[in-house]
Amino acid sequence: MIDNIVKRYNKRFGPKVSLSTRFFYSSSYICLVGFLTNIALSLALKLPFAGTYIYILACFFIVFINLFVDNARTEKDRQDIILAFCVGVNIVFLPMLYLTSGGIHSAIPLYFIIGIVISILLLNGSRLVVVLTIEIIMYCTIFILSYIEPKTVTHFITIGDERFYIVALGCVLTGFAIGSVLRIMASRFEAERKKASNLVTKLEDLTTHDMLTGAYNRRFLISYIEDCIERVESGCLDSFSIIIYDLDHFKNVNDTYGHLTGDEVLKSFSNVLRSIMRSSDIVARYGGEEFIVVMPTANDVAAFRRAEQIRSKVETTTLSDDIKGRVTVSGGVATYDSSLTVEKLIEIADKNLYLAKEQGRNRIIGRNGEEPPVCYSIYS
Repeated sequence: MIDNIVKRYNKRFGPKVSLSTRFFYSSSYICLVGFLTNIALSLALKLPFAGTYIYILACFFIVFINLFVDNARTEKDRQDIILAFCVGVNIVFLPMLYLTSGGIHSAIPLYFIIGIVISILLLNGSRLVVVLTIEIIMYCTIFILSYIEPKTVTHFITIGDERFYIVALGCVLTGFAIGSVLRIMASRFEAERKKASNLVTKLEDLTTHDMLTGAYNRRFLISYIEDCIERVESGCLDSFSIIIYDLDHFKNVNDTYGHLTGDEVLKSFSNVLRSIMRSSDIVARYGGEEFIVVMPTANDVAAFRRAEQIRSKVETTTLSDDIKGRVTVSGGVATYDSSLTVEKLIEIADKNLYLAKEQGRNRIIGRNGEEPPVCYSIYS
């Protein structure tokens, strides 16, 4: 039984249900609750049966409309049933209730507001224009008629002090109905906002990240380095360094074990880089098996220390279970100096990388091939 209730709820109010369908079920339930409450109030106050009888007919009408909507085979059938709902409630039952339940002295004029709101929410195009026009003409007509000929209403019912209870109930139900509509709109708006935000985030990831490794792409890298240069030149940043890495003999890995294993090595290496970096550092795939790390605030000694730490970590890490033996990396360090461009800075790091490969690979070179700082002894 609980499963059936959950399924029925998801069918009517689940996340995949359209906004118009949610509005229909919510509107029909609000009308049903309002009519049932008025039936109870009419019986409690012993009001004439004419209005109560129409309330009962309206309740049956709403129940049948809901059953028809549940079993609608096409969207056109659904829209036709919703049109019948708007016409039945707003053009048939509410005017009849106005005449049989006290007219202007009752709560029915407040329900006219709900009826107009329901029509605006559920109908579109020419259907909305036609139904809304008929509703407005109908409401205005019975207002004028009840003003010119008061007996048109009082002939059916005379309400005394009971109208205070009825109007109070009408105010509560109207506020509840409009509040429910606003609640649905607000919740759907929030859901759509989150969906849009997620899509924007995914789009940003696609434009700034390498799809294979999850590292930043070359485009973002260049932009980030340019930003670091501007911050140094403006005095907001003391200095920054970059490290360029290249996996040693990576072509042999692809040729021997296949490109899928090569991709696994690239992803594992990217994960190693990101696991050691600070939150302010970025890791970018520069091209092929080359990665660049940008380290804001790091001088050449700090950058070399971190570069050597990563080299040592990679040497002792299994980047792929398919590979027999170890995978190593070589790296070149460059620290920004005034007047260097992005291209020149990367060129300096790349030259140091070339020196590292010339000297046997699996090593880090900085300071244009000069002696490494003292920190090198910690890792070697």
